[in-house]
Amino acid sequence: MDTQEQKVENDSIDLKPANTNQSDADTKSGKKNIQTKAIVTASKTAKISFVFAILSLGTLLALAGLWVTEWRKHQESTRKQVKNIRAEITAVRSLFDASIKEDLICLKIHVLQRKINNETAREIASAVYKYARLYEREPDLVLAIMKVESNFAPAVESKMGAIGLMQIMPQWIDVLGIDCNLKNPDCNTRYGLQILGAYELLYDDLDMALTAYNRGPGPVDAALMRGKNPDNGYAGKVMAVYERLRELNR
Repeated sequence: MDTQEQKVENDSIDLKPANTNQSDADTKSGKKNIQTKAIVTASKTAKISFVFAILSLGTLLALAGLWVTEWRKHQESTRKQVKNIRAEITAVRSLFDASIKEDLICLKIHVLQRKINNETAREIASAVYKYARLYEREPDLVLAIMKVESNFAPAVESKMGAIGLMQIMPQWIDVLGIDCNLKNPDCNTRYGLQILGAYELLYDDLDMALTAYNRGPGPVDAALMRGKNPDNGYAGKVMAVYERLRELNR
């Protein structure tokens, strides 16, 4: 009986693990392997995340660069548009100012010559505005010369052969190479002011230049060499009309 019980006890003892320490070591080793794998996995994940972060940053920088480029293009386009708009506004203002000034010149022509038709007055006004501006002359002075010389008759010719609004002598055709019709207001005004400018450069005095414009430089120089005043009253007539026109501006 005792022997059988002892055998059972021995069999019970045999059911327990033979090496408990080895089993614990294996368990710990497995845990370490799992931890190692987790660390490796985490490391790889971190590296991948870092790479994606760099790629994302590069993408963002590239997109930012494209945005800046497009913004600069837009700004440049806007600047050009603004510049063009300003140029158009300036052009419109210039046309508007020119129209007003031409209208004023035309009105003054009607004041000085009430019988002139409006079409002719406007043609003269356009030429006066254009060339007074080009040669830096006061329109009122040009109108005053035309009033005294021709009374605003574009086709008039004097007994001496002087032609048109500013009564240009025929010899000037060759001197200046005039290739247009001096009875045309535009042509006559252009070359009339060139002649006046030449005399003003020669004498450095407006009254003397006006006198030479009317008498010619020969008689003026001859009078000056004799110590006499070459004035024949022409400059005074022109300046009187000029002052009258200036009064209309006030």
